[in-house]
Amino acid sequence: GDLFDARVGEAERRKRVDALASKASPLFSNFLKLLADKRRLEVLRDLPDAFRRCALADRGAVEGIVESPRPLGQGELAELQVSVKAVIGKDVLLEQRTNPDLIAGVRVFVDNRLIDQSASGRLESLERRLRTARV
Repeated sequence: GDLFDARVGEAERRKRVDALASKASPLFSNFLKLLADKRRLEVLRDLPDAFRRCALADRGAVEGIVESPRPLGQGELAELQVSVKAVIGKDVLLEQRTNPDLIAGVRVFVDNRLIDQSASGRLESLERRLRTARV
């Protein structure tokens, strides 16, 4: 059954938690029961992502997103990961997303930063420099 279904009453939800907890380690079982007692079972939805980020952090790596106008090949992605590592100083695991609004280049979102190497990003940067240049 679904632990997150709002239509399920507290008693039924507790039965489901207890059934799941009986199959888990004592530590995780106690964790599940604590979440149920505090009505915070929705925290379970975030656990896989949190564990993945922790595992990456242990290896000195981070996750990022690369936007490009077309899917990148494995070689291109590997080169990009090396370039991003040179900028941020960490290994990066990039998730690809296509963005047809980009004309050329890529935009990388990683470690709370934007690395904009798209054609439009470069043009905007040039425009800013020209506007602030002393003539």
